[in-house]
Amino acid sequence: MKALQLILQRLFLLVVVLFVVSVLTFGIVNVLPGDVANAMLGDLATPTQVVALRRQMGLDLPLLVRYGSWIGGLLHGNFGRSLQFGVPIGPMLLGRLCNSAILGGITLLLAVPLSILLGVLAGVRQGRWVD
Repeated sequence: MKALQLILQRLFLLVVVLFVVSVLTFGIVNVLPGDVANAMLGDLATPTQVVALRRQMGLDLPLLVRYGSWIGGLLHGNFGRSLQFGVPIGPMLLGRLCNSAILGGITLLLAVPLSILLGVLAGVRQGRWVD
């Protein structure tokens, strides 16, 4: 029973931490100086073009509405579009996830045997400099 309670407590804390991180991430992105629409269109854009792009991107909506839309998209697997490349972010992440998995696998193949070896060595040589 205690194990189930601990697991539920940890899951609750995980949700709280993820919520706080999402709020901080969204807040930091929104307080950065500059305007995304101006940056995308460049210096030669007319104010009408900037307003139209801001409306298209939803930047004219209230902050809480934008946050709700952002979180809703994340929960449904819609990570948005890359402002730099103009393609969906989800497939870009999947492409890089493969590389990260390979790197993590190599690390595990090296770290696990090494840590077991060092742990056994420290256990066998208790009280000596190796320990």
